[in-house]
Amino acid sequence: MDNGSFHKALLLDWHDHVMPIYLPAYSPELKPIERLWEHTKKDLKWENYSSLDKLKEQV
Repeated sequence: MDNGSFHKALLLDWHDHVMPIYLPAYSPELKPIERLWEHTKKDLKWENYSSLDKLKEQV
């Protein structure tokens, strides 16, 4: 699981047979979605969009 503080619940009751394993703080190689964001941002980073709708259309 992602190690973000927003992904942890202090009162979460894990079953005895479940042991959560958290990813290191920075581990893009373990998160496949990071490759998609890298590709998407590469094509959009030099553009300025006048509205969110135009950005959504381009994405």
